[in-house]
Amino acid sequence: PLGVNAFRNHNREIGYKLDEFQKGEHIIANELRVRGPAYFIALADKLDALGRELVAFCQETATKMYVSAEMICADIENVMSKARAYSPALALVNGIEPVIENELREMIHRALADEKSREDAFQIFTTSERIDETEYELDEIRTLQMEMKAGGITSPDDPRIAPAIREHLEKWKWIFVGRSGEKDDVLAIMKDRLRKDIATQSIHDKKDAVRIETQQWLARTGIDEEYVDLVKMYVYFRTHRMNLFLQSSYYLTELLAQAAHILHMPFDLVQQMSFQEILDALKTGAMPDMQELQARIYAKSMLTQNGYLRVKAIPQDAVESAGTGDITTITGTIAHKGRVQGIVKVVESVSDLSKVERGDILVASMTIPEFVPAMERAAGFVTDEGGILCHAAIVSREMKKPCVIGTKIATKVLKDGDMVEVDADNGVVRIVT
Repeated sequence: PLGVNAFRNHNREIGYKLDEFQKGEHIIANELRVRGPAYFIALADKLDALGRELVAFCQETATKMYVSAEMICADIENVMSKARAYSPALALVNGIEPVIENELREMIHRALADEKSREDAFQIFTTSERIDETEYELDEIRTLQMEMKAGGITSPDDPRIAPAIREHLEKWKWIFVGRSGEKDDVLAIMKDRLRKDIATQSIHDKKDAVRIETQQWLARTGIDEEYVDLVKMYVYFRTHRMNLFLQSSYYLTELLAQAAHILHMPFDLVQQMSFQEILDALKTGAMPDMQELQARIYAKSMLTQNGYLRVKAIPQDAVESAGTGDITTITGTIAHKGRVQGIVKVVESVSDLSKVERGDILVASMTIPEFVPAMERAAGFVTDEGGILCHAAIVSREMKKPCVIGTKIATKVLKDGDMVEVDADNGVVRIVT
């Protein structure tokens, strides 16, 4: 019982009231001391089971033909119930992150004297040994590339590889479409990814190497292995839990489309409605204001856990003209070391991903699983938000790309086309003139 209400804005970022979050963090810290790591590892497993149940039900809805509003309402209410049961994964993971990060850093600081060893140990202790969905998808891209090479296929346009590409997209399309419902040309994105160099290691080999290195650092530091298991579990679960929400949202597309048909409304406007608003419209004919729904597409929309939607519309020109003066250097937290130069591409939503080209620097408020294909192309990442266990930090370590997180102002200072140096050895990003 954390008493923490989650909010979501138009970029799908999750936020909390600071006082509620700090109270929840304090509760988690106390419970961790009393119950120990094993309790919180088991709690993540329990939430994982609830999340998989939500996904499975949403997959069922994607195969149904709804013949009445009553059928749609019944399944929406089921989705609401299952999503509510799974929703504690949001506050729990974000609340436990600063607790375990700070405690792990203190343990490492006591065990090791030099800063480089401390950072190296922290990097390996915060790299998961479990494989999440986006990692599996990347590894299957690698398998397809190897099959092409073995079969003498030099281009993804070759019809011989077409069936395998279709099968891959059918399995993983939810990563590309996801919560936003964006309908980018996923086939073109897929083919572009197949043209890149083949990864030298399979994901299983990478994880085996992480396990070996983890054991070496555990022996060197004497840190409690169960505590490191706890950290690694939540590094994995932080991304995995959002993947489950992402999958469930993707599979709900058909249900929402049929609701839109019955309501005689455009699909993109139904996407802006809360479940309760859809239910009210289907059951009583109480239609929301259409101008209000249209405004939500571009608004700073905040949805509380109790279901009430509060919208504050911000004119786009006001957002775009907001500046931060003549700042040319910004600082943040090191997520993965390295130094690289590249052209900035600011990504505000999934629709911006196509502009990220090889060697660019992806700049975002935060990254989410849908961003992974663009993150493959980018040379480095910079974010406004995030702790060391955030999605951008996890992916940067997996891809071994320079990443600076928690800058607070990167998306305000940096603009598309800026040439920047990402000095992730020192947590600094500089505009190169």
